[in-house]
Amino acid sequence: NFNPYLQIDLGKGIYAKSGKELDFIKEDNLEKIKDKKPFFSDIIISKVTGKPIFLLCAPIKKDGNVVAYLVARDGAEFLNELTDKIGYGKTGYAYVVDSTGKIVAHLKKDLINQGLNDFNDSMKKAVEKMISNESGVENYYNSQNKKVYGGYNKIDNSNWTLIITAPEMEVM
Repeated sequence: NFNPYLQIDLGKGIYAKSGKELDFIKEDNLEKIKDKKPFFSDIIISKVTGKPIFLLCAPIKKDGNVVAYLVARDGAEFLNELTDKIGYGKTGYAYVVDSTGKIVAHLKKDLINQGLNDFNDSMKKAVEKMISNESGVENYYNSQNKKVYGGYNKIDNSNWTLIITAPEMEVM
């Protein structure tokens, strides 16, 4: 149920659904556009609804060449629906961070939008490793200062990392 949002005509400009030209796009998304592959944006807060959304950018080709991108938006609530159903052991849970380490989905909704500067040193170091690598396991103290193991994996074609944690006692 993606909603058409805007079109990026390479070399011509960025146009909203209304046809109005936009004069901005995040620099990291411009780099991805140069790769000429579909991609998901980071989670952003909609200025219209105030809710978290993400953009899906897909190339439009003509004669085998990328001539534009179609950009669609959708609500990011599905990430919370996903993480709310995942866990390990009795008290383990899942959460998703973006490429900056900001929590974009979490069982504890009050932790959403917290970033590296909000984490204790142990969690900050672990999340920094997690967003720098494809997959693995880290042992760290979470936001409640409980020692946990966090298994993580990058989510394909996105800037997001899924992390599944469980208290050390439940893993050992």
